[in-house]
Amino acid sequence: MSSWVHCAEEFTSIQNNILAAASLTSCILSINGSCLLISHFLRTAGQSSSISASSSLSSPHRKKRTYIFERFIFFLSVADLFSSLAIAISRYHSIVFTTRSKFLLCYIFRSAIDYFWISSWLWTVAIAVYLFRTITLKNDLFLAETLSSNRRNKDYSPLILLILANLTCWTLPLIQVFIFIKYDLFQISSRQQYCMLQEPYDIYGWEIPNVVTFCINFTIFTVIIVLLNYRQCRASAAQSSGQFSAGASRSHHNLNLLINVQKKLLSFLIVFLICWGFDIFQHFGTFLHVLPRSCAYFWLSLFQSFFASLQGFLNCIVYGLSNNTIK
Repeated sequence: MSSWVHCAEEFTSIQNNILAAASLTSCILSINGSCLLISHFLRTAGQSSSISASSSLSSPHRKKRTYIFERFIFFLSVADLFSSLAIAISRYHSIVFTTRSKFLLCYIFRSAIDYFWISSWLWTVAIAVYLFRTITLKNDLFLAETLSSNRRNKDYSPLILLILANLTCWTLPLIQVFIFIKYDLFQISSRQQYCMLQEPYDIYGWEIPNVVTFCINFTIFTVIIVLLNYRQCRASAAQSSGQFSAGASRSHHNLNLLINVQKKLLSFLIVFLICWGFDIFQHFGTFLHVLPRSCAYFWLSLFQSFFASLQGFLNCIVYGLSNNTIK
């Protein structure tokens, strides 16, 4: 019983199978969530967005909504899908084959996992940047941009941002994985039948990018929320001074929309913390000698295995539902 609660130098085969099963379960959920978002995008990408001139103001936003924003979500879902597939295959391999993974399979699995997971982190940053540009600079809480509408207005900035995001989010992880392979930084864990980065390179090549990603997203979303609150305060002050004669219902609508946007931005950060909080705590705790380096806690590894692999499913919930609620 002590090995299940206290620090253990090596997990038992039963514990390794439980870790693999937990990770495999969350991977299946993530694969389904990512496929749902991808299929939704592919179904709606070719639909016409023409709006009749007699439509109300909210109708165009609802019919034309987030075609550009949906592209960002689509690429995030692709990264989540393939990272979950790589983890699921590697975990299934560790359950079915009791012997330790072949070193070639270790490189293949871990390279795919690192590449698509890091790409997924970068796509969350790209989405944050796009939201900052659209909500604060363009003052568009509905995220109603489409490629066709922007081309008519000769505004190519969102298309350029999307191209730059693709170059960055798919190229930087490739360079990083190439460095891992070139300098032989992958190893099969002596504690688990699983392939991972060697210490302390797991901190520099994995955890620090993870923390930096969260900090960037946190900073961008905080700036968005602060600016939205500032604008709302100015609008309320102008209304109370009588500058808006019939703006009560409009102000109430804007306030509800503002609260909704703030909740969504916070949910993006909460999902990131849920997925990676245990992983960051375990690796940094070992690196800073808060946790013993020679052993690990099974319960902490269990939470880490389950929630990290759940990223695609939770991204499906918060980013997918944003198509219906943030706008």
